[in-house]
Amino acid sequence: MRKLDFDDLWKNHLFDYKDGDLLVIDDVTRLQLADYENTSLSFVMGVFCMEGRMQCVVDGQEYRLGSGDFFIYYPGMMIGEILLSAKANVKVIAFAQRAIDRSLYLNKYVWDNLAYIKEHPLFTLSERERQGISHYYQLMMIKKEGGEGSFQHDVVRLLFQALMLEFLMLVERRRGMFATDNRKWTRKIQAYVSPPLSTAVSCVCCPSRRDVCAACLPLPTCCMSPPNTCPNV
Repeated sequence: MRKLDFDDLWKNHLFDYKDGDLLVIDDVTRLQLADYENTSLSFVMGVFCMEGRMQCVVDGQEYRLGSGDFFIYYPGMMIGEILLSAKANVKVIAFAQRAIDRSLYLNKYVWDNLAYIKEHPLFTLSERERQGISHYYQLMMIKKEGGEGSFQHDVVRLLFQALMLEFLMLVERRRGMFATDNRKWTRKIQAYVSPPLSTAVSCVCCPSRRDVCAACLPLPTCCMSPPNTCPNV
């Protein structure tokens, strides 16, 4: 296994933008993908499949990306085989921790969502989410063509931070859906393992009406009603 550091990747001359801790590859087909197989990363890399298909093996698990899919490689991941379809259009943004540390807000949100991203590295974007990510990426590509002005790198870095915040917002939405599903199934499980009516306990919506809450079982419909509005009253 070979470990790939960000500074080693930074030396590659095929990147469309690089500033020391941020790299952009506008066309991944220009890279020798075999050079990156059986490699462990020490940096974060976002892969955006805009068209075509991409197949990769990460930590022994196979992932298939289609149009509109976004994949996050995080440090320590083991990259295996990488395959692209004939007309694949895949963008890559690689960045060191330094790029995140510049923004306290971005740093906080990354850490808040890191565990979820590690468990769910593949994201299928809606059309609106895809457009949002694409617009920030296109702006980055437009501004990097502006030469070496005093603020050029700062503008690109701010656009990168905006792109990352846009991505983290969609992660938050996924986490919200995941949490809602968990709560829904937890309520159903609790309903079927609840004690009999004679020993039932109160719930959040009608704590003073233990008999009413018990009557709501096996499905705790009162728990999904506003306070003191149990449907069985």
